[in-house]
Amino acid sequence: MKPVVSQTFRIESYETDIKRRLKPLFVQNHLQEMAYQGSEYCGASYEVLRKEGLFWALNRMHFRVYEMPLWGDHVRIDTWSRGQMGPLWHRNLRIFRGEELCIEATSAWTILSLDGRGIYRGDCGFDPNLHYSEDTLPFCTKIIVPADLQMQPAGSHTVVYSDLDSNQHANNCMYTQWAVDALPLDYVRGHDLYDFQVCYYHEIRPGETVEFKLGRENAESGLEGGISRRAEGGSDATDERHPKAQNEPKGNLPLKGGRGVENIYNQVDTWYLLGYVSNTQCFVVRMEFK
Repeated sequence: MKPVVSQTFRIESYETDIKRRLKPLFVQNHLQEMAYQGSEYCGASYEVLRKEGLFWALNRMHFRVYEMPLWGDHVRIDTWSRGQMGPLWHRNLRIFRGEELCIEATSAWTILSLDGRGIYRGDCGFDPNLHYSEDTLPFCTKIIVPADLQMQPAGSHTVVYSDLDSNQHANNCMYTQWAVDALPLDYVRGHDLYDFQVCYYHEIRPGETVEFKLGRENAESGLEGGISRRAEGGSDATDERHPKAQNEPKGNLPLKGGRGVENIYNQVDTWYLLGYVSNTQCFVVRMEFK
């Protein structure tokens, strides 16, 4: 059996924005759906886990956009398992339009119990022979928020019915929509999403209100391509806003075609959105626009 699972989708009108581009929310929707299909192919489907009182929970996702698909495009999504590291199951994905690579993504998942949300460390029938060890993409790592980044209140959102999934909490894709919607409309109108990363720390349940804090850095203030120089091994390469991000192995998506750092970084703004419920940090998002 080959380790790569593929499926073709048509980009529908309701999935696109004012420029007919696929919205980030629906990018992640498609990636999530393919991740489920990939896990089913490997023997650990939603149904298999449910019978054991378990479910797949997304721990983090990182995708980079080279060309955002448009309304009416037919795209192919490939996915494969990168393997297991401790409690994390790593899965990578690529979206193609014809032969053109549009988006590539890395992700990390955990298996949790429905009752108590404890981490399950078994394999649930996942076939270890279907891991793709020859992968060239890095493992998906946590976000390092620059310690000196100024964060400002950016509104709030109370979780409602349309945010929920079958696990009775806000679906991970909704965080993507909250993040984009927290940005100034005029800014989003005039810029293109280049890179998106999200890390989840705590689930958010119906009726809970998420308070957002937003911060922005750009290339001129010391950030290159969304990777702070401080986060590349400097003495202050930690996330004081969430200690779980400390001592995390570093890894970021490479540029398509093996390109090195180039002038594109001079045009990049990086935004961070932090979400809190009752002063507990639940997630962090990093977005790059150009």
